[in-house]
Amino acid sequence: MGQIQKVNNNLAKVHQLGSMLEAMSSSKICDLPQIEVDTVLMTAVHRAYKDKGQTVLCDDMDYIVDNLCERVLSSCPYIRIAELPIAIEKGILGDYGEYFGLNVITFVSFIKNHYASSKRAELAKQSKSSEEENEIPPIEQQKRTQREVIIKSFESFKKFGAYTDYGNYIYRSLKQMNAFNFSDEKQKEFLTKSKKKVINSLKSDMIQKPHERNKIKKTLEDVELLQGEGKTMVYKEALQIALMSFFTDLVEMEQEVTDYLIEE
Repeated sequence: MGQIQKVNNNLAKVHQLGSMLEAMSSSKICDLPQIEVDTVLMTAVHRAYKDKGQTVLCDDMDYIVDNLCERVLSSCPYIRIAELPIAIEKGILGDYGEYFGLNVITFVSFIKNHYASSKRAELAKQSKSSEEENEIPPIEQQKRTQREVIIKSFESFKKFGAYTDYGNYIYRSLKQMNAFNFSDEKQKEFLTKSKKKVINSLKSDMIQKPHERNKIKKTLEDVELLQGEGKTMVYKEALQIALMSFFTDLVEMEQEVTDYLIEE
């Protein structure tokens, strides 16, 4: 029985090594649009909570969505996209030592420890696609990928009638390309709708989570005064509403988003 267990362990290590070598041939996160990195990170984060048997609160997940990708891009811009879930999985299994709770700092720590590990350095040398780690990502490739993601988001909107713009990436990309220019009146309308939606959502949370009543009450006050966390929530939702308005107008006018993608 002990011999069989030893063989199984060895097979698991071989499989893990193969996965890492394959991951090392994937794209660097600095070469990809933020929404792609966000998607991979959030999938890995959700799995981490599930593997730990924990439930993440909506507010906590919103904070992770808004901050994790930016921190990872800042800390390890040249890590490969397929390495992210591997790093997080190893982290929750304790490969990088003891940790306290799952949060932005913890996840970033997992990824930084993985990126700095000697095992990764060895695999990087073995990988056929290993490149200079200080290579600057090609600007044209970034722009091309950015366009593709915007087009896919609009196609998704047309198919399902909605699209969740995590981190407001699509909105910011379209604004950067001068795709729209909302009037002051329209922006105030988006802000009013957003504020109302966030307030209703928080009031619903207060009923469903009575043990967090004081915390939610404080956030409601911030929303009313447009300050602190409340301000962030309102502006984030306002940009989401603005994007949906833009996409809706395109559909009604029977136009494509590509007609409005003007690069600087």
